[in-house]
Amino acid sequence: MRATLAWSLRGPLRPLIFLLLACVGGAGCLRLAGDFDIPGDAGAADAAVSGESATNSQVTDDGALGIDALSDDGAAQVCDDGQFQCAGPELQVCNASHDGWMNKELCGSAALCDADAGTCVPTTCQKDDKQCSGADLQLCNADLNGWVTMSTCASAAHCDAKNGVCMAGPCTVGQLQCSGAQLQRCDGADKGWTTMQTCATTALCSAARGTCDAPVCTPNQYSCNGPTLAVCSDGRAGWTTVQTCTNAAHCDARGGQCTSAACAPNEYICSGANLQICNSNQDGYVTLLACSTPGECNATLKTCAPCAQGQLQCNGATLQTCDVAHGQWVSGQTCATSALCNVSAGTCDAPTCASGQYQCFGANLSLCNAGRNGWGPPASCPTPALCNAAAGKCDTPVCQPNQYRCDDSGNLQTCNSGETGYTTVSSCGTPTSGARLCRRRRGSASAG
Repeated sequence: MRATLAWSLRGPLRPLIFLLLACVGGAGCLRLAGDFDIPGDAGAADAAVSGESATNSQVTDDGALGIDALSDDGAAQVCDDGQFQCAGPELQVCNASHDGWMNKELCGSAALCDADAGTCVPTTCQKDDKQCSGADLQLCNADLNGWVTMSTCASAAHCDAKNGVCMAGPCTVGQLQCSGAQLQRCDGADKGWTTMQTCATTALCSAARGTCDAPVCTPNQYSCNGPTLAVCSDGRAGWTTVQTCTNAAHCDARGGQCTSAACAPNEYICSGANLQICNSNQDGYVTLLACSTPGECNATLKTCAPCAQGQLQCNGATLQTCDVAHGQWVSGQTCATSALCNVSAGTCDAPTCASGQYQCFGANLSLCNAGRNGWGPPASCPTPALCNAAAGKCDTPVCQPNQYRCDDSGNLQTCNSGETGYTTVSSCGTPTSGARLCRRRRGSASAG
C-alpha cells in the first residue's frame, strides 16, 4: 500500500524530517507508526503483507499515513485524542500514545461505520437474510443496510422466505415462516402472508415455535467473562469474543475495551526513595522497601544500595544514570514501555508493534502485548481465512466442513476449506417453477 507522508514539522524539529523520510519502505517506519493492513473490501488499496505466515492490521481512513508530530516516546504521532477512523467495518479510536489505533466497535459493514459520529449505524438485516415483500423475494444486500429483489413470484403466497425460493404452489393456510425478522402466517392463496409479530432480529424469529425469542443482549453491548471481552452478536442471540485482556481487572465492559496495563509483572520502579513492584492487577505499584535516599533505590538490582558513578538503571520506562555527587538518579530517555528499556545497551529498544495492533499467524490471532515487545496469547480461529487482523477478531464461519447446500441455480455446493463460503461441486440443472432440482443424498446430487 502506497503511503503518503503529510508533514507539519517546523523549526528545530526539521532535521527529524530527513531521518523519518529515510525510513520510508523500511522497518523503521513500522516502529514509528505500527504495521497495519486494510482489507480489500474496505475500499482501500491492496494491503501489503510482510512474510508468508503473518498478516497485520493497519488502519488509515483513506490508505494514507499522515504523520504530524512526535509522541512523548519519540514515535510518530498519527492521530489525536478522541479521533475515530474506519478500517473497513471496524470503528477505531486513537490509542493513548497517539501512534496507532485501537478497535472500538465492529460495525455490520464498512458502509455502516461512521467515523465522523464515532459510532456504528444499526444494520437493517443480516447476511443471507431473506424476506418476502409482497410477491418479491428479497435478499439482504452486501452492506446490510437494505434489500435487493432476487425474483418476483407468481403471488405473495408463492414466496418462501425460509428457503429463499418461489414455490410452485401457494402456501398452506396456517403455515408459518420467518420473513427477515417478521414472523408470518399464511392466510391462503388469495391473501398470502400476514405478519403476526416482528422480532428484534432474524436470528430471534422461530417459525418452529411460532414466537420471537427474547434477545440475550443489546446491540454493541459488551461483557466480560474473566479476562475475555465479548460483544453482543449481530443476531442478539449470544456473544462474540472480541479479545482477551491482560487479566480480568483490565476487561472494561462499560467502555467496550481492554484497558492498558499500568505496569508489567515483576516490574520494579523507584518512587523517590521507595522501591516498588507492579501489583497483581497490573494497575499500579506497591512499596517493597523504603531506602534511605533516592540515590540508594536501585530498580535494576531490586534493592537498596548506593549507585556507582555512571551506572545505569531502568526506572520503569525511564533510563537513568547515577549521579554520585548528588546521591540521586538522573532521568534520561523515556522508552515507549518499560519492557523496551534496555539497561545493558543504555538505550530504548524499538517497539515490535503498536498498542492495539493485531496480527494473524496462520489461524492464530494475537494482540500486541503491553510491553510492545512481542505478541500476547493467541486466540485460535477455526481457519486461517477467518483470522481477521484488521477487525481484531475471528470471523464467524459461513459454513461447516463437509456441509452441502443447493444454490438458487440448482448447483450442489460444499463448504470451502476456509469456511468462508461454498464451492460448486456439481451442476444439477436449473430450478423449474421455483422448485429446486438439486437434492443431496449421502454426498451426491440427483435431479428432483
